[in-house]
Amino acid sequence: KKENLTKALKLLFVARKFPAIGLNNDVVIEIPHFEYVVFCLANGIQVRMRSENYARQCALLAAILKDIKKNKQENVAYIDLRFKDAIIGTDGEKQGVF
Repeated sequence: KKENLTKALKLLFVARKFPAIGLNNDVVIEIPHFEYVVFCLANGIQVRMRSENYARQCALLAAILKDIKKNKQENVAYIDLRFKDAIIGTDGEKQGVF
């Protein structure tokens, strides 16, 4: 769908302004529902975020990723930014997209 492509391109444009996110050229952005997007980072962490206000969410994601790196947390499986508070799940808690 054209609107999904637009959402994905907007996300790429904004996310590349935050080097800590480290999106590469072969990132796959899925839009399983009109309200949110899902993608995986190069380190294997799945990210889920709302389909709006990408700048705020990307800034939060960049800060979370810096903390994860600083604290050497290697078992993070996903970061969910769809809610008021970010949810960080570990390998043992990895869930589906929904």
